Amino acid sequence: MNQILMSRPEQILGASSADQRHAIMQWDALYESLTQLGCHVHLLPCCPYVEDFFAVSRHGFALDQRMLLSYSGHSSSETSPYLSAWCEQFSSPEDPVHISRTRLHPDRETPLPYAGHADTLFIDNCLYFGYGSYSAHEIANDLITKTGKRVVDLFIDQSQRYLIDTILPVHDGMMLYHDHGLHQNSLLVLDGCFTTATLQDAVDLCPSHSLMIGDHAVVPDNCYETQRMLGELGYQVIPVEMSAYQAMQLGPRGLILPLLQ
Repeated sequence: MNQILMSRPEQILGASSADQRHAIMQWDALYESLTQLGCHVHLLPCCPYVEDFFAVSRHGFALDQRMLLSYSGHSSSETSPYLSAWCEQFSSPEDPVHISRTRLHPDRETPLPYAGHADTLFIDNCLYFGYGSYSAHEIANDLITKTGKRVVDLFIDQSQRYLIDTILPVHDGMMLYHDHGLHQNSLLVLDGCFTTATLQDAVDLCPSHSLMIGDHAVVPDNCYETQRMLGELGYQVIPVEMSAYQAMQLGPRGLILPLLQ
């Protein structure tokens, strides 16, 4: 993961000026950590951190110079016009970014909801797709068509959860997960595909708050058990303060969109 998209939180709706400064300081520290680890960070135009706009990971999914834009499920326009504009600006005749969108519902003019990278993980040339309250099962067929990859469905049986809130891919076929959020059958699927271990931090300190970059792990400073487990697995743990974003159910993985090559 050496190229990622982020958006600096210049505006958080409803936040006091002190909370706004606090959030920007934490974002700047995360940005500095990522650049020091060798990440090339592309910046989206400033977008308000509110409703469907505040989590870059939910804007879309990128793979092989192709960007699949997400829908909110409430309108026929993509969740983030900011990401769409970035794709058009970043694309070039020599290295084009192919933009596509998930299909509309066949019986009405509203799109099937899709949560982008937040519900789609690319591991070992296979897509693991989480569907539940935010993404529809039918999106899996659309992912197969638009990416040409094999897709494994995982059912999220708790509301207010995305796939990245539940599982954290590590290395060499290992997966850490919370056993709250995924249906038991989906946990059995993961147990059959990976070496697995259960994360012991509180559910609200979910896997989306941790980010793996090479042999480093960027982990919020209050996720003590996750830090311990990743340290025992040989990762160099980099603690970061994320309290302003944890209050919005966000962490490092929710604040970025990887550009997968």
